[in-house]
Amino acid sequence: MGYEFFGPRKIVAGENSMTSVPNEVRSLKGAKPLIVTDVGIANTGLLKQLTSVLDEQKIPYGIFSEVE
Repeated sequence: MGYEFFGPRKIVAGENSMTSVPNEVRSLKGAKPLIVTDVGIANTGLLKQLTSVLDEQKIPYGIFSEVE
């Protein structure tokens, strides 16, 4: 069985990749990114790492953490 995957979006991954999020937001001319996550991740240090990077750069954001 075959499948197709089309990924027109840029994916940044790896160690310290969260530090590039402010530059990515700016390059997309974003004003207020939406962080979509689940409660488990929201309660770990991962979400705090991301929001800290955004806070440092004074980039407002929203969080939706009700993904099941």
